[in-house]
Formats: sequence, C-alpha cells, structure tokens
Amino acid sequence: MIDIHPPQHGSMTRRDILTHLAIVVLGILIAIGLEQAAEVVHHHRQRRQLEADLRAEAQRNVDTIQADENNFATYMVWYRDVLKAGREAKAGEGFVTFVIPPKPTPAYAQRPMDNVWPAATASGTVAVLPREEIEVFGRISTYAQTAEKASDIRQTGDVAENAVLSRLGLTLDPSTTVRVTPQDRDELMRAIATHLGGYRQLAIADAAWQGASEAVLHGARSIDDFSPYIARAQAARPK
Repeated sequence: MIDIHPPQHGSMTRRDILTHLAIVVLGILIAIGLEQAAEVVHHHRQRRQLEADLRAEAQRNVDTIQADENNFATYMVWYRDVLKAGREAKAGEGFVTFVIPPKPTPAYAQRPMDNVWPAATASGTVAVLPREEIEVFGRISTYAQTAEKASDIRQTGDVAENAVLSRLGLTLDPSTTVRVTPQDRDELMRAIATHLGGYRQLAIADAAWQGASEAVLHGARSIDDFSPYIARAQAARPK
C-alpha cells in the first residue's frame, strides 16, 4: 500500500496566497525595472558614442574642406590664366597659338567623408538621439550629399575637358605651346570653362558643408543657428 502523509504545514490561507502572489509580482516588476534600466543605460551610451563619432567626423571634415578649398583656389586661378591666354590669342594663318601658363603646385587635398550619419540611419541608431539633434545632424548630411553631387559635376567637367584634349592631341602641361584652329580653340575654352564652373560649384557646396559642421562643433541646436557659420565659410571660399 502507498503511504499518504499529511502535509507538514497547515493549509494556506487567503492571506498567504496573496502574500505569495505579491512576492511573485514584485519579483517580476523588479526584473522588468532592471531590464528597462539596463536598456536606458545602453541607449545613453549609444547616444554619447554616436554624438562623439558625429562630432569627430565633423571636425575632420572641417579640416579637410579647408585644405580642399586651398587646392580649389590654386586650380581656379590657373584655369582662369589658361582661359585668358587662350581667349586673348590672335588667329594667324588659320591657327591660334598660345602658351599654357605656369601652374603652382596645389596643396594636397582629399574628399571629406559622410559615413557616420548614413550608417547610424541604416542601423536605426539615430533613434537614440533627441529630435533636435536628429534634425541638426541630418541637415549636415544633406549638405554633404549636395557637395558630393557637386564633386560628381566637377569630375564630369574634368572628363569632358580631357576628351577634348585627347581629340586635339594636346595637354595642358605648363609652358606647352598650343596651336589649334579658332574653332578648336573655342571648343577647348568651353571645356575648360565648364571644368572651372565645376570647381566653383564644388567650392560653394563644400563651404556650406564646412559651415554646418562648424556650427555643430560650436553647439548649434537648430537649423537657424547654421546661417552665420555657413555665411562665414562662403565668404572665405575661393571665388
């Protein structure tokens, strides 16, 4: 036979049941609270890291764009000299002859980068930022995209210029003597002018990007705060 032993404790009262339930519920609430607290701490760390990464990239871009603008200035002055020499040359015996002017060695330049914001947007990390920072950093990325489009236009001008030079069998090496027909001279001048225009557009777009980046580095909290920084950068860009 099976021995059945009576419980060693008395039957649970309603109060015991409620106490037990309260302990269970309290434990669940504590667990949920700890999980939420950990999530808050994690989001706080993500936000601080993202803000630091965005500001670090902005600082690098300010320095890079300033170097680029010096590079653009050298090329723009030289291209104007080339255009002046070509346009002022007089035709004789069906040809135009002119000499490519000297070109100073341009400063080293590289394109600024817009990596942090697109990556944060793709991963959804931007959600840890407050709304005002999303607007501010998002606007910087918009200026960056505009600058990259301007860079593409400048490169297209470079390709078109090289195509004309290749067809004519010419180079723009300093001190080179160019001898072409007036029609070919005009085509070359148009190509060079288009390339120069691409440099102008890129200088304008990069200056806006630089100004917006400087605004954030100086604590800009709204889009309106960008205006004086962008205006200052535009005033300093090569014309």
